[in-house]
Amino acid sequence: GFTVVNFLPTTHLATLLLGAVVAGVESRRERWALAPVVLLYGLATAYFYGNGPGLFVFGASALLLALPRVRAPRFAAPVVFALAGASLWIYLSHMVLRDVFEAVGLVRQPVVTTVIALGLGVAFWTVWSKGVGFVNRSLRRPMALQADAAV
Repeated sequence: GFTVVNFLPTTHLATLLLGAVVAGVESRRERWALAPVVLLYGLATAYFYGNGPGLFVFGASALLLALPRVRAPRFAAPVVFALAGASLWIYLSHMVLRDVFEAVGLVRQPVVTTVIALGLGVAFWTVWSKGVGFVNRSLRRPMALQADAAV
């Protein structure tokens, strides 16, 4: 059934590992060798979590194998880096928003909560990054310890 356990990060450590392996393949031969693993893992995910999540895992992994690099316009780079850098904060914001919306009796609209979570996640990430930078400068630590991506 549909439970929060299905969406906990620890539930999908194997999915995270598969994503890291898929992202790390360098040759066409490695991509072809990994394709059956992606298919089997997608089928296993569908068995345990339902067809939707299984299809998503298979589709996303297959897409990464087929198109390991996608060119994007230069103006999109800051948005992509911000969303990638803020992904943990976006996830956490989404979980909190879901609970807040339920607590106050608001109807959860996925598009609305997603847009709000994206905005809050990027805002929290920005504050966090600035705070880490401030602490590093105050302690005279090297800039490499900052949790920030350069564009």
